[in-house]
Amino acid sequence: MQTLQKLFYRVSKQGADVFRIDLQNRLRRLDLQKIAEIDLDSKTISKTESIELSQEEQSDMQNWLEIRHGQLELRSQNDINRLIEALNHAANWIETKANDEQIAKIGDPVLMAMHDLRATIVRKMAQKTSPGGKDD
Repeated sequence: MQTLQKLFYRVSKQGADVFRIDLQNRLRRLDLQKIAEIDLDSKTISKTESIELSQEEQSDMQNWLEIRHGQLELRSQNDINRLIEALNHAANWIETKANDEQIAKIGDPVLMAMHDLRATIVRKMAQKTSPGGKDD
């Protein structure tokens, strides 16, 4: 029989709320007690007032934080790879299948987005190569 996890992570855009799972409920149902919040941007774990965290719980949350950062980094890279593929598919569609009306409808928004992307990439690359450049 598989043992249940001791903590549950309710994921949000900013991180997660962490709950302790109470399996000893006399009604034989799971109870969740909020014990902490994790902020992915600042990489902090804030415990809920009046809650004592065990060393195991703290370690589990720190491990979750590190794993989640890795997942989001990988997802971000995958998003960029899909964007490159989508740009290639769009170019192929425009070249081979789009009619004049379709091109007129999507042309300006696509060109503006591409201009913005190109300008951002050029600016960031210039910052990296310039002697006093900032690395944001």
